Amino acid sequence: MDIREFLKIDSSRLNADILVDKIEEDTEVFETVWEIMLEDTYPLSMRASRVIWLFAIKHPYYVEPRLSEIIRIFPDRVKNLRTRMDPTG
Repeated sequence: MDIREFLKIDSSRLNADILVDKIEEDTEVFETVWEIMLEDTYPLSMRASRVIWLFAIKHPYYVEPRLSEIIRIFPDRVKNLRTRMDPTG
């Protein structure tokens, strides 16, 4: 399965749950979804973030070692989001 192409289909909960199931079968899928999330390419990163969030709810121990990375990049992502949402910019 091409994860990037699958995320392009739509943002449905069903598709997110399908990817969570795939991650549970193969942790390499997690790595792919994680990288897409970090790319900050809307809407794919948003969809990938949802998949990571749903997986983390079920398996918090798996995401816990990556929290420092999320905390490190969060301020830049918020700034980028504000820039995209600014009607004058």
